[in-house]
Amino acid sequence: MAAVQKVVDLFQQFKEESLKPNHNSERCQKLLANLKVSLLEFESLPPIVDPTKVSQQELLLARETFELAALFSIKEKDAESFEKHCIQAKMYYTDFDSVLPASQRRLPLLGANLLRLLAQNRIADFHMELALIPESDHESVFIKHPIAVEQVLMEGAYNKILSAQAEVPAESYLFFMSMLVDMARGEIADCIEEAYEKLAIEDVAQLLRLSAAETEEFLKTKEWEVRNGEVILAKEETLSKEDLPSVRLITESIAWAKELERIV
Repeated sequence: MAAVQKVVDLFQQFKEESLKPNHNSERCQKLLANLKVSLLEFESLPPIVDPTKVSQQELLLARETFELAALFSIKEKDAESFEKHCIQAKMYYTDFDSVLPASQRRLPLLGANLLRLLAQNRIADFHMELALIPESDHESVFIKHPIAVEQVLMEGAYNKILSAQAEVPAESYLFFMSMLVDMARGEIADCIEEAYEKLAIEDVAQLLRLSAAETEEFLKTKEWEVRNGEVILAKEETLSKEDLPSVRLITESIAWAKELERIV
């Protein structure tokens, strides 16, 4: 019981600090590291589990630790850490669903994980993860949202991605939605580049749904020239001397003539 109480104390400290709006990142990292080490002292964690009262308490502590660690990773904008902790939490959802009570964080985390896969353009993995979620959970707003986003991506309606950012069912979705929005803006910018030779800055801002200041920052990431309030999108094609048709033909003709002379 002493080991359990030690983990409980560390867990409460990590939970309290990590859920603060202005959390201390360094302190959270240290608490989480100590918490994970303390979990190793539990004898009832996988792979050997004895479903007694004590082991259930230990399993609950472990599950909530990984859930909060995943949420903390989102606040830290660390997608790799989120993936790792989400995988660990999912083990408790699938392997111990008959031992543990349902977790209120389960569907929000699974939905956020689906968004992460979309933001990383891992469409096949998205469908594999979705298939592991029971059909009955697909009607949850936390799962319906990433499903709708994936359908929009498949349609190529990137402007709807920009709208979907304001419709997230949980704050934890915002990080991955911002990644998707950046990707969508990149695709829209590519379409603008192909469709127009030039466009007013105001129109570019409207298409990308950016403020004037945000548009100015976005333009710095593109090789577009701004001239007299317009964005010049057409790229002037420059040919090197070797690429000019007449020079190339003359060079090839001389080469053929030398080859014929050599043969004769």
